[in-house]
Amino acid sequence: MSALQEKVLDGELLDAVTITSMIPAKFNAVAAGLEDVKERYTGLKIAGSGDTKGYEIVRLAIADVREKRVAVEKFRKIFKQPLLDIGKAIDAEAGRITLMLESIEDPLKLEKAAVDDEKAIIKAKKEAEERALIEEEQRKIAEAIKAEAEAKAAEQAEKMRLIEAENAMLRAEQTEKDRIAKADADAAKAIADAERKKAAEELAQQRAEIAQMKAEQAAQAFKIAEQQRAIAKAAHEKADAEAKAIADEKARVEAEAKAKADKLAKDMKEKADAEAKAAQEKYVTEQAEKELAEKLALKKELEPDYAILANYAKALDLTEVMNFGAIKHPIAVAFSNEVESDVYAIIHKIKQFLGE
Repeated sequence: MSALQEKVLDGELLDAVTITSMIPAKFNAVAAGLEDVKERYTGLKIAGSGDTKGYEIVRLAIADVREKRVAVEKFRKIFKQPLLDIGKAIDAEAGRITLMLESIEDPLKLEKAAVDDEKAIIKAKKEAEERALIEEEQRKIAEAIKAEAEAKAAEQAEKMRLIEAENAMLRAEQTEKDRIAKADADAAKAIADAERKKAAEELAQQRAEIAQMKAEQAAQAFKIAEQQRAIAKAAHEKADAEAKAIADEKARVEAEAKAKADKLAKDMKEKADAEAKAAQEKYVTEQAEKELAEKLALKKELEPDYAILANYAKALDLTEVMNFGAIKHPIAVAFSNEVESDVYAIIHKIKQFLGE
């Protein structure tokens, strides 16, 4: 007997983890090597019908995997058979005990059912009697309602008959009233037609009189309008003449004033120009005299220095003492020319300062 069977027979409840932990080591060995098998055999290829080496490798791999698979199936059956046997034994024992319990339970159910059926019959009979009483009461109420409805219908029919008779009487009275009203209306219409004709004739006469009055008023208004237009024309012509005379006089006065203003402006401008010219000439003369006086004073003040500067300029004039033409070397010639130019420039500036 296996350890699993012993545990079950001992009444120990096994869960999935416990059962898994009892799986034979053979399963564990195969499971542990799955990754290695997968790594070695996955992806193997045969290049073609001529690849005998590849073909042999694949064939051996299939055989190896098949061997492991068959071993797993073999051990599965071996390991599972005790569990199947236990299941069958459990089912058989449970069935036996269930039959024993049902043999006790079923008579009790029958005993209880008999009492329950009797109670149900009594209850149903009582409910039927109560329903009969209720139905009888409802029938009586329905008959009373029906009788009351029939009485109300008869009363309503009588009321409708009386109303219809009254309506017929009212219609007859209304017909007579309509006849009398029509006769009165015809008479009134005849009177109204005569009055309207008379009123129309009077209205026509009044309109003719009004039209004649309006024509006379229009003629009078036209005459007055003609007179007013003549007066307005004369007034307008007079106003135009007066306005022209005023405008001419205004133009003459403005022309005279403009001529006087122009002459006055011209005279004032000529006088101002003459005064400005005289002032300018006076200013120029005064400035010239002032500058001359300043120059004379400065010249007198600088006379000692002038003599010194004149002598210095004379001393710088090397044309008499220097024979630049005797210099031959180009560098010396260039230098002598530069010196001579500088000296003449200094002499020129001194002479300018001295006013020569």
